[in-house]
Amino acid sequence: MMKINTLKRQIAILLVILLPNYMLSQNIKLDLKGKEVNIPVDLSTQRPIITLNINGKGPYKFIFDTGAGRNFIDEELSKELKLEVIGKDPIGSPGTNRQVMSNRVIIPQISVPNALTSNNISMNTMPLRKMLPVDGVIGGIFFKNYLLSINYPKSILTVAKGELKKEADGVISFNPDSRILSTEISIAGNKLEVHLDSGNPGNIDIPFSLKDKLEFVKQPTEDGMIRTSLASHKRWKATLKGDIVIGNLVYKSPEVHLIEGFEFVNLGFQFFSQSRITIDRLNNLLKLEKSSSSIKAAENFTLPNSESNEYTGWYGGKVRSVFLEDGQLYLKRVGGPKIKLEMIEKDYYKMKFSMPTANELPNVRFERNAKEEITGLTFVLSSGKEDFSKKD
Repeated sequence: MMKINTLKRQIAILLVILLPNYMLSQNIKLDLKGKEVNIPVDLSTQRPIITLNINGKGPYKFIFDTGAGRNFIDEELSKELKLEVIGKDPIGSPGTNRQVMSNRVIIPQISVPNALTSNNISMNTMPLRKMLPVDGVIGGIFFKNYLLSINYPKSILTVAKGELKKEADGVISFNPDSRILSTEISIAGNKLEVHLDSGNPGNIDIPFSLKDKLEFVKQPTEDGMIRTSLASHKRWKATLKGDIVIGNLVYKSPEVHLIEGFEFVNLGFQFFSQSRITIDRLNNLLKLEKSSSSIKAAENFTLPNSESNEYTGWYGGKVRSVFLEDGQLYLKRVGGPKIKLEMIEKDYYKMKFSMPTANELPNVRFERNAKEEITGLTFVLSSGKEDFSKKD
């Protein structure tokens, strides 16, 4: 069982891939149903997922991934749809020179119902369904001829005709030659290249090689491994002493991960979960802003009042909630996804997320006082580390 779980965690970084330069010249044409369309995005898995139809069939689930160099479809789905193979391409992964070969197929038509259609799109095949319950990946370059905006708090992907103005507040440029979304970030005063990776469910990943150039509140501690289909990378956790600045956004002394073998800083879902990102690939411009609909306080999320038991309620100063839905117990951090709690024994639960995560999910132990009342919960990691949150 452990081997299977390890395999599934590989997808966290797998989608930052290296592909031939021909992708940059691909002319993808979209037929928008209007000057602007809003596409619902499912963020419950800490990855933006949209639904697509392929050749009139579907719907199929595709991750929208600004960290992917091109588009992907599950290899078994490709066979089911009898897609034509038009070539083969090498696919690589960060931190290793190893590559695997992937079939390139042509898709006659892709559509988002009542939003857009596109014809004759090429995709590479991968065994995605063996790693995640999704059917494919749409890279950010798919929308390169349009103004693209993803509003995380509103769970909306907007595709429109238009452009950003270079002199506008908060607008920054990005690397026009990169297959993925790449720009500059300041980490404790150090100017570094950063990849904005919507397909990564993590937060802030920094190359381990920068460890001695940065200061931390405490020395970094080992925090497991990140694995891809081609390599494994040791991960360290630390709290930065200093600020991270990208565009107009400033993050003071954030928690970060240091990844051995990585060459670039990588920002994932947790970093952007309260933001809106607008991408103008025609002019190589990018705008990052705190969304006006950001979840700023616990009152924006109300607990279901139809079901309750001794565990349900707020914990840690209204930071986390435990609640029941249809008899099932869940845990949710403000602004985050809900996570199922499965009982191991009385007062002790296993956290189970709907998709694999890059980080270990701890077990949850509910604590009681002498009167047998629930006083809080403790997160228990396999390393033995524990973190307590008092019940409000």
